[in-house]
Amino acid sequence: MAHPLAELREHLLYLPDIADKLKVADSYLVLHARMGSGFILPAQHAVVKPILDYYAGDLTGWVKYVKGIRDRIGRSDERWADLQELYRMLEIRNTQRIRRERLNSALAVALSRKLIADNKSAKAAYERRCTLEWMRLRTLTLDAARKGSPSKRLTEDERSKLLDEFWEGVDQQLAAGEIPKP
Repeated sequence: MAHPLAELREHLLYLPDIADKLKVADSYLVLHARMGSGFILPAQHAVVKPILDYYAGDLTGWVKYVKGIRDRIGRSDERWADLQELYRMLEIRNTQRIRRERLNSALAVALSRKLIADNKSAKAAYERRCTLEWMRLRTLTLDAARKGSPSKRLTEDERSKLLDEFWEGVDQQLAAGEIPKP
């Protein structure tokens, strides 16, 4: 028997309003995150229950699921633009969530080591410092990869893989307590 998400994906692929169905699922994922166990899925939207069961609390996985559906549809399909718009919105939301988690992690280490004062302006200044340092390192990483490429350009997949590796390294540094200097 196929996985419920795979079955749902195959069902969704044939719907003309696939992006609308996925937007409904996304709104319920957001509500579920806010309400927790008090959330009850309305019966008319029971078709998206496998998405809620699987991706509640896993925004990164949900983004990948939508991207997989978008890629499966293909650019020539008229539904692709709506799916791309939804994917971009989800990707931005997920990126912002991850960014907040990284900043909070660096901030917690800096505060625990008493590297910064425990006040709003010092925290905001340190968050800006972290953001600028990570942007600088990210740019250096991408520039080095472009210089090493025969075409001096990166494909979307190359860039994505490189950035995933870069941020994984930043996350490992944070886990080890290595943070940007205040």
